[in-house]
Amino acid sequence: MVKVSVIIPVARYQFLRYLLPSLASQTYSDYEVVFVIKNLDDKIIEKLCHRYPIKYAIIQQKKGFFTGALNLGKKNASGDLLLFTDDDVILPNSWIKKYVKLHEAFKRAGAISSRDLSIYGKNNCFRLKPLREDRIYIKLYHWFIKSIMQPPHPLFRKYVLGIYLTKDYGINYGLRFPDDICFSLPFRGANMSFKKEAISDHDFPEHPLIKRGLGNEQYIGIVLVLDGWESIYTPQNPVLHFWQRETLSRFERETEEIKVEKKIMKNLIISILKHYCK
Repeated sequence: MVKVSVIIPVARYQFLRYLLPSLASQTYSDYEVVFVIKNLDDKIIEKLCHRYPIKYAIIQQKKGFFTGALNLGKKNASGDLLLFTDDDVILPNSWIKKYVKLHEAFKRAGAISSRDLSIYGKNNCFRLKPLREDRIYIKLYHWFIKSIMQPPHPLFRKYVLGIYLTKDYGINYGLRFPDDICFSLPFRGANMSFKKEAISDHDFPEHPLIKRGLGNEQYIGIVLVLDGWESIYTPQNPVLHFWQRETLSRFERETEEIKVEKKIMKNLIISILKHYCK
């Protein structure tokens, strides 16, 4: 049986009452959970975890930001498959099992990701909230306008139907995303998985000015593709993600701080391409 590590950066306690029971109800048994916490009381996390039959470890993050938490979790994980999610999700009970089967089916896939479905509500009565990428006018814009204006980078033509790197080092998505399985860079950090042998020698990008880690998923996917692995997206293993107006990965307005982060991430992608293309 393949051993799995589920890596979860934890920034708050409030959603763990939903996340933990969904971890405990997984139909796949050989897994551990690695919680990476910063500025939180590990005793409170332990008290919450003790209510559920899960194997877990709590790692204290002393420095760095979000991508530093991902790297710290990766370093302390012992599984052959590394699954990443957020602290504010509800996992379907077959979430781990599906990823195991997907990685068995796609031997050359170093990365396999799925999507998140936003929910809102209270008292265990939740509703789905449509996401921006599901709106038809957004799809049409990406498919027929942006795809012409931003063709794929020559090394990523294979990924043009999913999330791909553009010729000018931006990120766009193609005709089969987000509704069909396709070659694609990883979508969101709330729902992605990696073979340990593919990712063990690579890190998520860290920089003093990168706090949210915007684009870290695509960055690590680009690195793996350049290293000879494939990256696949499937809509068939979604997680439920609590909608909030401002989170690490979602925001309503693009501040100067966010613009700076995006520029730094783009420069890091350019640097890694130059390194591999020497």
